[in-house]
Amino acid sequence: MSKTAVHGRFRLMTALMIFTAFLFIPLQLSAMGGSESAAPAGQSPDTAQPEEQVQNSSEGESAAPVPSSIQTREQALAALRNIGMTVFDEAVEAPDFTLNYLNGDEVSLSDFRGKVVFLNFWATWCGPCRVEMPSMNDLYADLKNEDFVLLAVNQQEEPSVVSDFVDKEGYDFPILMDRNGRTSYQYGVRGIPTTYIIGPDGNVIAGKVGTHIYDGEQYRSLFRQLMQG
Repeated sequence: MSKTAVHGRFRLMTALMIFTAFLFIPLQLSAMGGSESAAPAGQSPDTAQPEEQVQNSSEGESAAPVPSSIQTREQALAALRNIGMTVFDEAVEAPDFTLNYLNGDEVSLSDFRGKVVFLNFWATWCGPCRVEMPSMNDLYADLKNEDFVLLAVNQQEEPSVVSDFVDKEGYDFPILMDRNGRTSYQYGVRGIPTTYIIGPDGNVIAGKVGTHIYDGEQYRSLFRQLMQG
């Protein structure tokens, strides 16, 4: 598949992911007992875009919880759908990229072939991103010594701004700098946070636009099942 075709596929899937995020809004508000605030037209309350007012997230809770124990891949995929992720029904290879860590070292996505990759696009100004990041840090701490990696791709900010934010919050997961926005373009990112789950074979398993809280042993069980391929 050509790069143009792959990009078009990701743009299509991102549109579906945004649609799925909007479907989950009534469920989230119901779980919260309702909300008086509204997101700007065309924007989910758990996503943000540059130059726009940042809205608070609904804490990322979905109406359908993840089972405490996941034994099969089918259960894992069902759990991903339950938290509002769009599961890719056909094999789509994740576009490779090379970016710099905050310290300047280069890394490529292909370096992590054989592992489950939690690929998250974010920015320091994004309120919904900040909501989910503590749970992402806990998830990374629990699984980093297994076949799992979390890569948080920052959206075109200055390294000094990102470094100050990460140091203040105490996050340990790897931060990558997408200074020219090329990687975000490859992945069809239209709003943040956007998250993709990539399998050990390098194919995208699922994606989500919007916040989610990845707390609890059930998420460790979910990703361990995905590690089995």
